[in-house]
Parts: sequence; structure tokens; C-alpha cells
Amino acid sequence: MLVKKSLKAISMIIVFALLFSFVGCTKKSTAVRVVEESDPYYSCDEINLEFQFTDVEDKELKNRMFGQRKVFQGCVIVSVYEEYVIPEELEKEMDEFWKNYFKYTEEDAIEINNRYGSYFRNGLACFDMDGKMNCFVDIPSGSEIVGMSEDTEGNPKILLSSYIGGGYKIEVCDISPEGDFINKIRLGDDVSSVLGKDFFVLDNGNFLCHDIAYDGSSILVFNSDGILLSKEKVKDPITKITPEIDRLLHIDGKFYACYVKKDFFDDTVMPKMYMYEIDPDSAKTLGEAIESTSSIHASKLIQGQDGVYAILGNGIEKVDCVGAEDSSTILSWNETDCNHIGDNPYDIGFCLASENDIYLTREVEIGQYQLIDTPSEIHLLHLKREETNPHAGKQILYLTYMGDMRKEFLEYLNTYNLDFFNCLLHYTFNSQFNIISHIK
Repeated sequence: MLVKKSLKAISMIIVFALLFSFVGCTKKSTAVRVVEESDPYYSCDEINLEFQFTDVEDKELKNRMFGQRKVFQGCVIVSVYEEYVIPEELEKEMDEFWKNYFKYTEEDAIEINNRYGSYFRNGLACFDMDGKMNCFVDIPSGSEIVGMSEDTEGNPKILLSSYIGGGYKIEVCDISPEGDFINKIRLGDDVSSVLGKDFFVLDNGNFLCHDIAYDGSSILVFNSDGILLSKEKVKDPITKITPEIDRLLHIDGKFYACYVKKDFFDDTVMPKMYMYEIDPDSAKTLGEAIESTSSIHASKLIQGQDGVYAILGNGIEKVDCVGAEDSSTILSWNETDCNHIGDNPYDIGFCLASENDIYLTREVEIGQYQLIDTPSEIHLLHLKREETNPHAGKQILYLTYMGDMRKEFLEYLNTYNLDFFNCLLHYTFNSQFNIISHIK
């Protein structure tokens, strides 16, 4: 073990020694790439979304975890679960309660459960774009947030699933400034308890969504009162089996149901994504299934107002899922000096407010190398395109990175680029090669 650690340390020393030998080199080749003033550059304002609660002055935060989060045009909504340190006396009271609960009156049982429950919090925190928490909405016991969307005016819509009386009800809700679910619209009476996270509010006020049933998925259309208008299954054109819909996407004014098909008999074959255009009025498929031209997995696609995006190792891309064109890069991480990597990269809030203003969130752990009971923070990143590149005149050095991008690696690059004046480090993400790729 000591030998392995020593070898790892020596290898890191060699890598950084090699890097700084390149940086310190004053001899320039004819192929030197220098930053121009006209090269794109995005400044980055990073705001900590502060959770401000008035009922926790005497409580110690033990853990904070996040679920879904979404950036809208004027606010940020984050699903959060908090746990506080429970006093030893209360723990003993609860142990006694569970041992002899039949001895307690209904009023006493409610009282002790309310006290115990006050050390846990589960709900949606709503922030403005300056990071101020406007309100917090408690998620009722037995309920969960299925998805978050917006209406045609950009107002947030929450899809809430609740377990009642041996069954489920699905509701579309607004959030009041006081922190309540209001204007609830129940979607039908016999909807599956499992809906996909993608749902849309159409121009006519109808709701378009899909379920994930055991016998295959269906496309669902409800009117503005929640009455089911249409329900249609999607069948695989080859097997004729109804697949499970992975995503429902809105691209260039059209709606698509997407499902990923994997060859279970050959693990060397990459899964393929197929897309059916959907009629938003009848929920029926239009034409034949299209094999997606994108190599990006469906789970990484982020629905934007004008198309579909993906946040990848090299930058933010607008993804062409149905056409023949390659994905177009909206922003390369080399065009900004910020750390976009969080400890949970699977649910990234994102909003393209304009071609010059981009918002996204990242989760930041408080403390180092704590695997459990680690409170976290959510930071809102505002990337704003500047008129001129502040690194103009710097020579560019190129590196290649292999494996999962580490936040420490990106932090080092950002620190170097901001502190040094003669050279600028750029990187490319590569799954096959490592160390330094080349210098131009």
C-alpha cells in the first residue's frame, strides 16, 4: 500500500513538473494560439442560495440533501430535505412512545410526533435570482414531487403525487408567495401513480405528460380542468412491444416521446434512442419512429424553452436529437473561469435566459471527504458574456483529461488562469487519453 501511494505521489509530481516546464518555456513555436479580444468569455457570479428558516435558532443542522431543482426566468426552486440533531431526551421519549403507544391519548400522540417531526424538513425552497429565499413549501407526508415545469408565461408548475386511501392522486400546483400549494388541478381519477418527470402546459391550457406503467407507457393529454382527453400507448416498430418512455421532449415546436432501446444479448452494442413525434391534441404518434442522431443519453438531456440542451465535460451544448446536424456548442468551459462541477451532477438546474446570460446550479458539500451526514449548499451560477476577453494576449496551453472530471482539477485550472499572466490553460475531455495532450 505504501508503495502504491508513493508511486501515485511521484507520478503527480512528474505531471505538475512537466506542466510548469511548459508554462515556464519562453520559446514560442509558429503554431502558438493567442487569446483574442473577440474570443468569447463569460464572467461568472456565484451565489449561495441561503436557506433562511425562523424555527431553527435552537437546532443544530445535521444533514441537508437536495432532489430536483429548476431555474426559471425569475426564480429558482430546489427540493430539499433537512435533518437536525435530535435531543437525547426527545429520543428517549420517542422510544418510550413506540414501546407503549397504546397508553397515550390521541392528543398526546399528536403532540410528541409533532415535536419529533419538527427536527425534519422536506419541501421546496423558492429563491429569487439574487439568492434570497422567498418562501418554503412543505411537502405533505405521503406526497412527492414528480416534476417541475412552467406555463406559457413562465410561471412555475409543480407536479405533485400523493398517496390517499390506498391509491394515488396526481395534481398540478402553483406556489403562493406565502409558501403553499395552491390552484391544485387533479389529473384524472385513474392515472398511474408513476408519471414521468417531463410534462408540458400547452398554449391552450391543456397538460401533456406520460406515465410509466408496468405494461408499457402511455401519452396522456388533460384539459385545463384535469379531465383526461386522450391516452395512447407507444409501440416499438420492430418488436411491437410497448416500451417504457424515458423522456418527453419539446423540440422546434414539436413534441417527441423518447425511449432507449438496449440490446440485452450484446453488451458491446451502445443503447439507441428512438423518438416518436406526438400530436399534443390526440396523444397519437405521427409517422414512424426516428432513431435519434444524438449520442447523448436521454437522462442527460435538459429541456429548455427553445430546445434541448446537455451539460457535458467540455461545455453546454444544444442537442439536435432529430436532425442530421451535430450538436452546437453554446458555451465551452474554456470560455469561463468558474467551477461548474458539484458533488451531485445528476440533477442540474439550467436556464438559457439569452445567448448572453446562462444560469445553472451546482451542489457544494460543506467540509471535505465526509460520506454521511454532510450538509450541502446549492450555488446559483450566472454566466454573462463580456464584450471583450480579459485574457487577451495570453498564449493557450492545451491539456486532455481522462475519466470523471474532478472539481479539484477544474479549481486548479481556474486559479491558474486568474493568477498567471503569460499563459492560459484550456482542456478537452477525453475518455481514452490522459496527461498532457499537446501544446499549441
